[in-house]
Amino acid sequence: MLPVWVPHFPAPLQGIRPSPTVAPGRYPRAVTDEDATSRARRIADLADTALEQVEATRRAVEDLLAEVDSAAAPVLRLEAVPEAGLDSARLVAIEMAVAGRTRAEVAAHIRAAYDLSDVEALLDDVFGPESGARAGGS
Repeated sequence: MLPVWVPHFPAPLQGIRPSPTVAPGRYPRAVTDEDATSRARRIADLADTALEQVEATRRAVEDLLAEVDSAAAPVLRLEAVPEAGLDSARLVAIEMAVAGRTRAEVAAHIRAAYDLSDVEALLDDVFGPESGARAGGS
């Protein structure tokens, strides 16, 4: 005699798990209207519960989005670092370049964060001379 495979369902679905309708060596039994109605009601109840949870989640997300939209993000100004910060600025520029930032992005950051007299020289040191500078120098 072969073993009968019975699927296992999560606990919330235990009430709607169909009982095996075919026993080894027997014909399938018909599901009564009462069983079908009971199972359909259980499925409808679970669907209603799921919809209520989805709606509650949607409302919570909308509330959070409204809160985020209404709160202005604070703008932090970086303090300008005197010329003595050249080594620090160079290190930051090198790290940004290694991370894949463009020359323009690095230049904007260095100008905002450091008070350097010649940012272009620093950028040339990190990125090499710009192609326009090479063409103009020939």
